[in-house]
Amino acid sequence: MKNPEEFSLAQQEEETEQRETIRRKEVAREGTKEEPSEEEMKQQELQNLEIETEDVKEVTPNQERQWYENFQYQELADGTLKITDYRNNHVKELIIPAEIEGKKVCCIGDYTFASCNSLSSISFPEGVTSIGYGHLLGAAV
Repeated sequence: MKNPEEFSLAQQEEETEQRETIRRKEVAREGTKEEPSEEEMKQQELQNLEIETEDVKEVTPNQERQWYENFQYQELADGTLKITDYRNNHVKELIIPAEIEGKKVCCIGDYTFASCNSLSSISFPEGVTSIGYGHLLGAAV
């Protein structure tokens, strides 16, 4: 049985050999206008999609929701926060905080501001990367 280092090295050599084989076929095909085979295209796609598992974050919502001023929020598995509700229906201008208790606000949940009928202006911080649907249903924005 190979140890993990030998296995990893053998796997790297095999991947390098596969890439070189594909490259040689591409070079040979250049003058003939021959299209790559389906298998070659799949191999290339797989190589392009290689992702290190360390780069992928699992984001699982914490079920406990907490309040900060009028904002209800939920902490996600990666330590960022999702705003899930707002409890001042008569607010006209709203500024969403970039951080709550030192944690970055990354997203706004569905229907978060739907009951804010007087809302005419809303400012999102730079770190917000996701905004749910229906959150401004009743707003005048």
